[in-house]
Amino acid sequence: MPGVHAILSPSAAHRWMNCTAAPRLEEKAEDKGSTYAEEGTLAHAYCALKLKEFLGRDTSGEHAEIDELNEKYHTGEMDEYTDTYFTIVMEKYNAARQKTRDAQLLVEVRLDFSKYT
Repeated sequence: MPGVHAILSPSAAHRWMNCTAAPRLEEKAEDKGSTYAEEGTLAHAYCALKLKEFLGRDTSGEHAEIDELNEKYHTGEMDEYTDTYFTIVMEKYNAARQKTRDAQLLVEVRLDFSKYT
């Protein structure tokens, strides 16, 4: 998902819950990126693309990231593990729908947790 990460992002909660100064210290550090981060970005884009295509949602953002990074990082192995990811997510989604008919699958939706953090 394009844009700046949240200061108190849920994916980094393990850090900021244990070191409350971490978010402000990290804010000052330059993000130089890496080839590993780029490869992860591509895999992430494929995962989101597969789910969004299944749900019939706009995939232009994912296609832009894939177009930018695909030639450099795409492998058959990436296809395998992103297919596995898709299968697991769909299994969990279907299980949730068995319990709650109005369960929703949200893909790359920005949530505002500022009321709680």
